[in-house]
Amino acid sequence: PILRGLKGVNIGILLAITLTTILATRVLIGGTTAPIVAGLWAGLNPYLLIAVNDFYSDLFAALLFTILCASLALTVSLSPLRRSPKQTKGWPALGAAVIAGLALGGLILVKAVFIYTGVLILCGFLGAAYQLKSWQPLRQGLAVLLVGYLVVGGWIWRNYTQLGQASVAGRDGEILAIRAEYTQATWPEYMLSFCAFTPICKDEILPRIAPQAAIHLHESKRGGFYRRTKDRIDAMRKSHSGSISAGQADIDKQLSKDAIALIRRHWFKHCALILTFAYRGMLPHFPYFIAFWVFVGIAWRTQNPSLWLFLIPSLYSFCVYALASHYIDRYSVPLLPSLSILLAPLSVSAVRSRFSKTQNRRSPTLNQTP
Repeated sequence: PILRGLKGVNIGILLAITLTTILATRVLIGGTTAPIVAGLWAGLNPYLLIAVNDFYSDLFAALLFTILCASLALTVSLSPLRRSPKQTKGWPALGAAVIAGLALGGLILVKAVFIYTGVLILCGFLGAAYQLKSWQPLRQGLAVLLVGYLVVGGWIWRNYTQLGQASVAGRDGEILAIRAEYTQATWPEYMLSFCAFTPICKDEILPRIAPQAAIHLHESKRGGFYRRTKDRIDAMRKSHSGSISAGQADIDKQLSKDAIALIRRHWFKHCALILTFAYRGMLPHFPYFIAFWVFVGIAWRTQNPSLWLFLIPSLYSFCVYALASHYIDRYSVPLLPSLSILLAPLSVSAVRSRFSKTQNRRSPTLNQTP
């Protein structure tokens, strides 16, 4: 009964994600086709559907992430840049800023990796203020950060008073330790890592051409970099005495310390592995990331502040996971609904272009008409 109840909650969250994606696309892009297509890209995504049965926090994080991206974009677009009797006093923009702040705070509590997103968000609002020659975007940005980090600060204070640890969560060291272990790969293994993270090659081709590399780069095989780190963490937990929360915090600190030392020794290989894990993170969600990079190019060319602010959380997530994690496919699940908003207009445009070309081929020219 408990599992059925949790699954029902996840189904409700997935429906909320779909509706939020449709509404955000309608508000930000307009039209009727693009919002429906965006809702389909989000609601029928296989990774989001699988997450219904996984009971991780990915679905709730995806909902908060979508609200954050849309609210950040609206905060600038609704901000009054000039005083006018016909304009409101910035209440719509302030409302969007408060919603964005609440979403940011909730997202950090669910996924502690986003705790430093505020730095990039502040840079985005500074750029908007400079480009628009107005202090209003900066004020709205400060409101976003104030609300967001007040939410997070309350939780950190609770952890400090009850557990003695001023932190949001305690698995960052574990993830960094797994990533650092990959720096011990040889350079031939590094070249083969792209094959190891490609589903077709991982189980069929790589074991035949490089059996040792196939073991090292495989997550479920003994002797692999991933399994080796997980076994070490399990041994540390068994040997640690005391409460579970305190033990996890101590283990996390030690893992972080060891991982940073290992990365410093193999810093060049760690930097080279950024490409490998960026590839690994994008491959399962390839169409979504194609749309993402297309819109990054559009934002760079047009310098649209609202578009930049919409993209900043996704850009932060992608860079952090490529830099400091082993970037499994699940890590990008929270981004998928917001990337669906970007993918929708591109897919609609591609279908219409294809349909238009087909119609032009079938229709007679003027010279052929009687």
